[in-house]
Amino acid sequence: LVTSITEFRDAMDARPVIRVQLSFAPSGLQLTAAEEDCRVSVAGELMDDLIHVVRKFPRLLPQPVFSGLFGSPPKGNDMAQLLVGYKPLNKVRLACGQAIGKSYRDASDVAARYEELRAVHAFVASFDRAAYVGSQRTLSQFRRDFLLLRCWLDDLEALRSGEVVGMLHVSCTELQRLLADTLHSAAEALRMLLTVAAHREVTRTLETYGGLTGELSRRPDALDDFAAYYRAYRATIEGRERLEGRRAITVAMFDMLDTVGARVPPVDAVALDDLK
Repeated sequence: LVTSITEFRDAMDARPVIRVQLSFAPSGLQLTAAEEDCRVSVAGELMDDLIHVVRKFPRLLPQPVFSGLFGSPPKGNDMAQLLVGYKPLNKVRLACGQAIGKSYRDASDVAARYEELRAVHAFVASFDRAAYVGSQRTLSQFRRDFLLLRCWLDDLEALRSGEVVGMLHVSCTELQRLLADTLHSAAEALRMLLTVAAHREVTRTLETYGGLTGELSRRPDALDDFAAYYRAYRATIEGRERLEGRRAITVAMFDMLDTVGARVPPVDAVALDDLK
């Protein structure tokens, strides 16, 4: 029995026997299974189960077929009580508890490596899709937010799904799934916002160009009309840089939609061709 438990204790150093998940705490990270619960489960319940099994063993001497061989009923110590006080067995059980403690101490060092994800966790914890969608963004802000979400997702994908630490398998799969789901939701909302903004911008820019083209296409028939025509012409020339800036922003929005994998509505694709 002692040999079997000793082999179990040695196996703790060779392969994990308990799987735990990482999660964020207000300060640092925590494991889903507390050390004391693990200690009770492995070191405490192990002994209780052994005693329960031993008590089921048949006791031969008190049975009638043997008791008649003795002048008085045979007496002896209860095997379960002997196990509780058996020093070699208690020594092995203590070693199991020490192995658990060491595994948890080492797991704390491993968990510290995931602290870099706290900024991602803070974003996810406070994420409000309605508020996120409701905020207005410039082209540079769209670019910044897409880049940030992409970097965070890349960091999550680059993480190891878990590490073996003594008797523990420290896993971050649930943490990765929770963070990634929200980041993907934010990215999808951002793509939708950019699609709407690009549609609005290309429509507005085309209308502006169309209005100016219409004014300049009407040639003056009289000298008095020429003055108004010249003023419109000068306004167009002076505002050309501003209009080209709006056109460049509109084209950049559609380029970004293509980069982030968003679907451009056919009507907007046609409008973009007209603008180009």
